[in-house]
Amino acid sequence: RQTSEPARAITVETPLFRMMLSERGATIKSVVLKQFREALDPESPLKEMIDDKVNGGSIRTTLSSQGLEAMEQAVFSATATGDTLSITTGSGDVRFQYQAPNGVIVEKKYTFYPDTYLVDLSVDVYNGTDTMLQGSLGVALQNIPPEKAGAIGFEGPSGLIADKLQQIKIKDIEKY
Repeated sequence: RQTSEPARAITVETPLFRMMLSERGATIKSVVLKQFREALDPESPLKEMIDDKVNGGSIRTTLSSQGLEAMEQAVFSATATGDTLSITTGSGDVRFQYQAPNGVIVEKKYTFYPDTYLVDLSVDVYNGTDTMLQGSLGVALQNIPPEKAGAIGFEGPSGLIADKLQQIKIKDIEKY
């Protein structure tokens, strides 16, 4: 689909969170935690994990290959039939698919579970053309760091690599 076409929003509800996905870039636009609030006040709004100043969604997928550079702005087609998916037992997924002008197909699949905050993401690239793809596939989590720290915890990218927790402080990101 063309980048100028409207993109549909799909809401995923679990007992723990509400997530809004967009067909534009097949990204996450919002994550609201249902058991946490923005402040200690019980009337405070539920905790939003993605700053509304983040343009284009929080999970960016890029492929630096001919014809796929603008994939972030591409309008994917979602497999979800409705605009809301409720996950209360088992698991459920939302698949997005984009066919580039050169014929390459990119599929992103988010899988949700009712009893965890974890969301699985798989990105598959199908090249049915006669041309070999060259370039790098990138997946990046984007958010705006808070202006001031007010809690005990770690802020920055984290990953479990070779069974060891790897963390990079926000102030050190530019070094990588």
